[in-house]
Amino acid sequence: MLADLEARLARFQRLGLAHLPTPLEPLPRLTEALATSPGGGPNLWSKRDDCTGLAGGGNKTRKLEYLLGDALANDATTLITQGAVQSNHVRQTAAAAALFGMACESAYSKEKLIALNTGDMAEVGPWKVTLAAVEPVAGPNWTALEAQMQASYAGGVPRTIHPQSRSFWTPPQQTTESALVTRWNGQLYAVLGNRGEDGRWQVRLWWKPFVTLIWLGGIMIALGGLLALIGRVASDLRRMIARDKIAYRRARQQR
Repeated sequence: MLADLEARLARFQRLGLAHLPTPLEPLPRLTEALATSPGGGPNLWSKRDDCTGLAGGGNKTRKLEYLLGDALANDATTLITQGAVQSNHVRQTAAAAALFGMACESAYSKEKLIALNTGDMAEVGPWKVTLAAVEPVAGPNWTALEAQMQASYAGGVPRTIHPQSRSFWTPPQQTTESALVTRWNGQLYAVLGNRGEDGRWQVRLWWKPFVTLIWLGGIMIALGGLLALIGRVASDLRRMIARDKIAYRRARQQR
């Protein structure tokens, strides 16, 4: 059966991305916990596919070996994928694409690069963004062109955002200061670029839905640590109480 499977897979193009074979590790404590009797129960092992090596590891590398092989065999230059926020598959696909000089696009977030005149409007995801004005401003060691944009989510009340294109003179360098609008269900980023020969401004917009749920993950991790700490403290208290009771009973017996 294994030989037949290997023969079938050999028909497909494959790239060596993963560090294989990944190790097998015994789980003696879990095996002991699930044992129905001393020495009985299942003998549990863990297949460590987190050690595949690509962008933090994971079993998605295994299928990417075939997907990348097929893409390169067909002279593809861009990989398009999709996934949830912090998707392991999207992360590893981007890493694999970078290894072979390919572009990678995620269908989850929305991005738009557009040239706008003052008063023009662009859409990205559920947002409508209007370029109201571009004016010069100055700081302690920089000057900048600052855009005034009106960003409206799903036809709601517009919010004013101010992305900047800054020029520093000590030390000399040019940077962009993106504007950020945060909602419970995602974040909008806006960046002002250079002005073209036709007088229009280069504007880049991103809508990253549910990226704010990263904070929820941090809260859940902190809550898990707190619950683990409470459990440890409660266990220590129970042991202390049990020791005190035992000491008390022994003291009474010796009287």
